[in-house]
Amino acid sequence: KITLDGPMLEPILRHASGRSFREFVYGARARVAFLGGSGPGDNTANLEMILKDRKNFSNLLGYTSWGHMIYTRRMATLEQAYAFLARLRRDIKPKAKTELFELQQIARSHGAEYKLDYFDLNYWRERLVEKRFSLKEEYLREFFQLPNVLNGLFGLLQRLFGVEIVAADGDAHIWDPYVRFFRVREADTG
Repeated sequence: KITLDGPMLEPILRHASGRSFREFVYGARARVAFLGGSGPGDNTANLEMILKDRKNFSNLLGYTSWGHMIYTRRMATLEQAYAFLARLRRDIKPKAKTELFELQQIARSHGAEYKLDYFDLNYWRERLVEKRFSLKEEYLREFFQLPNVLNGLFGLLQRLFGVEIVAADGDAHIWDPYVRFFRVREADTG
């Protein structure tokens, strides 16, 4: 069964060679809760109501917008956040254009004579990594087996925060047989 959840969606967009399938899956995910203004599952009216209520609430409290109100509880103002995003956009745009050009080149070298779209990027980025580094995801898996990753992560957490992570499988209700349950406790006091 294919779902539109991230853990299912990401591998499809990275590995499905069929462009029309990638486009279909990407489009289906983008339309979750939005059916273009029609149908029983369309949340457009709810979203519009939430936006209107947020604006009214923030205005009632003396703020220009919901964003201005929310940022009073943050370390930055709304203007600072927008300025940061503008700087970030300015600084990374040349690199992003270069990377997009590289992806377009790798796609063309594989016979793809179309302009890349959002749903193409992960697929061609994966092909670029394979070509540039002769590296496939399956190869990396043998070095990142779950027990080794968990031991490394738990050791790092112990060194950084002085906590101990202990397996407690069976102590909690789980929704899938592959789910594990762990308890976090202070390493010194248990």
